[in-house]
Amino acid sequence: MEAGAHVEGDYPVQFVAYGEAKDDPALHLSETTTLIGDNVRAGRILAAVSFIGPGNWTCWPPDGDSDRFELAQLYIEIPGEFWGIQMVCRVPGIPEILTLVRQDDCVSIPEGHHLNIAGPGARIGYLRMMAARREGEDRRMSSASATIAG
Repeated sequence: MEAGAHVEGDYPVQFVAYGEAKDDPALHLSETTTLIGDNVRAGRILAAVSFIGPGNWTCWPPDGDSDRFELAQLYIEIPGEFWGIQMVCRVPGIPEILTLVRQDDCVSIPEGHHLNIAGPGARIGYLRMMAARREGEDRRMSSASATIAG
């Protein structure tokens, strides 16, 4: 997977090892690990990875991020016949997107609540990729975290 966003500034190439980020309490909260956040000098890109156990769910609240970010979620580490469910509600309780997701599916999330549910039998993972709309000033992770439940 490759993601990019045009920037005016000059930013160095940087490497983030998932294992190191997962072991860093500043970057790992519950089942979500920030890969590209305050730990990386960048202009617009942010990224985090989350894993959800079988039958569990996460919900990211609409916290105003749509004014600051473009967002997409790439589904990863979903074994063969297993699946998850992605729901996006711009208006509470009215899903605009309600679909099964499988390995390598990607969902663009314009705004609103975004709920992920792991189907029975296998966990699912997703890479949450964000591009700040304005270089620098919009590039900060939200203080609101996902609700993760089983």
